[in-house]
Amino acid sequence: MVEGDILGHQDVGWGKDVYLEARGRDDRTTSNKLVADWLVSHNIISGSDRPLFGEELKKALIHYFEENPGWDPGNPQSETDSTVNDLHAFIADQLTEDFNELKFYRTNDSPLDTLFGIDAFFEFRGRVLTVDVTANPHKISHKADIIIQARDLTDTIGLELVAKSIVNQFKRPPIRIAS
Repeated sequence: MVEGDILGHQDVGWGKDVYLEARGRDDRTTSNKLVADWLVSHNIISGSDRPLFGEELKKALIHYFEENPGWDPGNPQSETDSTVNDLHAFIADQLTEDFNELKFYRTNDSPLDTLFGIDAFFEFRGRVLTVDVTANPHKISHKADIIIQARDLTDTIGLELVAKSIVNQFKRPPIRIAS
């Protein structure tokens, strides 16, 4: 799992067996039940709450990781390498003087990864940008806001290009959907 090599791992109680079982299900009801059980066990929802789906579920999971980051999101440090910290620094340097304003959260091997393909997300001044890290050079379709090729994170030039792409996303005005 390439994103784990880059992002490191945070044990969120979404063990490999549950992850694989949920991911391998064609039956959405069983998959959603596994996720619901995890949400209840982590006090994201109570057992009496109505089930969360789609964007509501994604927002609840993002909120969980904001509250339980597993590291300092303003100064992320992977156990395995400095890529995450370097990327954070390149992005923050272009957005703000206070690096702590840009937060980075890893969510690989979690329900966000299983259901939404989100390996990590950045938060800057209330805006969230979700990320999918992949080793598949042909991957076009993704559920996250931005896809990052793992090969682009292997050197300074690649990191700077990825950072510039993320900065450009944050500088665009948010899309507003009329209701």
